Amino acid sequence: MKFLFIACIWVCAAIKVPCQSVYHFEFSREAVGDTTSYSAFFIRYADGNGMVRIKSGKTDKNNLQLVEMKTEPVFVNDSSGKQDVSRLYYRANDPEEISGEGIPGFDEIRFCFALNPDTNLLEPAVIVILDHEKADTAVIYKKELLDNQSMEKELVLRFFEESDPVYISLFSNNTRGLTPVEKKIRINLLIVANTNDTDIGESCNNDMQRAEETFSNLAEFLGIRINVTKIFGNTYNKAAVENMLKKLSPAPDDIVIFYYSGHGFQKKGVDRPYPFIDLRANTRQDYKKESINIEDIFLAIDKKGARFNLVLSDCCNNDPTSQNTVAKPDPQTRGSNLNWSFDNCRALFLNKRKMSVLMTAAKQGQKASSNNSFGGFFSFYFKASLEDHLSALKKNISWYQVLENARKETIKKADRTYCSKPYIPENICQQTPIYKVQMEGLSAMPGGN
Repeated sequence: MKFLFIACIWVCAAIKVPCQSVYHFEFSREAVGDTTSYSAFFIRYADGNGMVRIKSGKTDKNNLQLVEMKTEPVFVNDSSGKQDVSRLYYRANDPEEISGEGIPGFDEIRFCFALNPDTNLLEPAVIVILDHEKADTAVIYKKELLDNQSMEKELVLRFFEESDPVYISLFSNNTRGLTPVEKKIRINLLIVANTNDTDIGESCNNDMQRAEETFSNLAEFLGIRINVTKIFGNTYNKAAVENMLKKLSPAPDDIVIFYYSGHGFQKKGVDRPYPFIDLRANTRQDYKKESINIEDIFLAIDKKGARFNLVLSDCCNNDPTSQNTVAKPDPQTRGSNLNWSFDNCRALFLNKRKMSVLMTAAKQGQKASSNNSFGGFFSFYFKASLEDHLSALKKNISWYQVLENARKETIKKADRTYCSKPYIPENICQQTPIYKVQMEGLSAMPGGN
């Protein structure tokens, strides 16, 4: 069954990529007698990782020191041992020299964020600099979130050459021309959500709305048509799903996307890696009979002959009698609303090679976690990964990158979550999404097992 978490969180919107953030900082180390001024261009991707370029001085970059450092989020726990959702910091270390001479006179820099109760989002609060195991707090002169309107070329050129992929991504215009064949492509979006369930119905409803919004915005961005079919509420039952699949008749160049949010389980004595989805109209029905394995849905859709198929299920993959638990989702920072890249959208959804993708939230024997105001954790991280890779800051993308990123971030979230008390390592959740990719002329390639 699906694993319910209770808390509230800000959710990303589509077309733009609010899960990504770009900040500009100016600061100094006056507390330790360093009169040098520092400027930082900080990029946070949707998965929390990112990079920062730090320059010594505030004028042009000629003959000034410029370094690049990878960043990673570091989550902290409260006194009870649970994750503290009111704060986190991004650690940057191992500087790589870009221009100028030498490297900064510090070992590590931490960009600390704290919860703003007015927005329920994390905002930059403190910059801590570590040097030979000593820490000092920087004096911050400027901290600003950059978006499409405030992202000035002059500022970005302090940190990047015009030929740098980051600069090109931020300021280049993508050609949106569709061929006559591409203009006829239709997205067939099929959504099945158990919104009447007393435990997870609200979460499933959020998942349903998020999926429809994401792929409807994708169709609008690409300039192609979309046909949405939803089964939820009082229409939710196995016969309705079977009829929906029977009626599905995509054109050879079409896109089919099937998304399920609800309960899932393993049948005793049936060894299948992917879950059976619970399609009972009410709890009086037999879940063993009123169910379909998500892999069978994948195979049925693949046989319809569309050019690209994407089948997703956010549900548990274990004993149907397992109990739900309570936990909190990760804190979120404010987003920069960066544009999607048409070239990246084309690479994933308009690729000429026939492809089918199946992904589910948890491997055999595991629960999938969700939250009434947040939705399914897997659904959130899949959406974040997809939008991250559609953004202008990503180049040379593939479905494997999208799937692997969603898988890894879901695993990381589970590793920070306790499934039961007491809050000890033995009670940390386990959730590993699995997937397989089937390409024309090749055998299916599994991932995440």
